[in-house]
Amino acid sequence: MKKLLSFLIIAALILTLSISVYAEDGSNTESGGTVVEIEYLENGDYIETVLENETIIIPSDATATTVTKTKVKNYKNSAGTILWSIKVQGTFTYNGTTCSCTNAEHQATSYASTWTIISASHSRRGNAATATATARHTSGVGYDDYTRSVTLRCSPTGEFT
Repeated sequence: MKKLLSFLIIAALILTLSISVYAEDGSNTESGGTVVEIEYLENGDYIETVLENETIIIPSDATATTVTKTKVKNYKNSAGTILWSIKVQGTFTYNGTTCSCTNAEHQATSYASTWTIISASHSRRGNAATATATARHTSGVGYDDYTRSVTLRCSPTGEFT
């Protein structure tokens, strides 16, 4: 009887892990997140904004929840290839009444040889974390600079936008 019970528990754990891995791998983005916005540009390129999966930390006193969440803007060409991206990661604490951003970080990455990140920064204020980057596109006739920002906000009940 103990062997059967042990087998069933192990089988249930394996099934649970398999379902979790499938859900993450079955997403429609490279980052495993949810596409929240697509902005089409005049030149055929577009910017895809992705709200990535979160890490939740619930302290032992359970009066508030702390969450680390990431939001990224991918600048893509018309074929869907990422040319460059700007990402903000924020740590937020919320309790149903208020939410505050306690930490922010940024990452800006160039994926194409004709694109270079020339500046990047982040800030946090109240319930928001923001990252800003400027990327330079170099062509045979010169260059153009593009500045984009991505902001991650938290509501008092833990909803992120």
